[in-house]
Amino acid sequence: NMGDRIDIIEQNGGIIDCVYVVEENYWNGRKELQMRLKDFK
Repeated sequence: NMGDRIDIIEQNGGIIDCVYVVEENYWNGRKELQMRLKDFK
């Protein structure tokens, strides 16, 4: 959980650099792509 870092987003006017991975998510018989946030600054 990165909720404690919300101030970083607010300080930069909502513009951030993100590191994420693309994953397949299988749930309830459906397959969807999702981006999992790893870090931001």
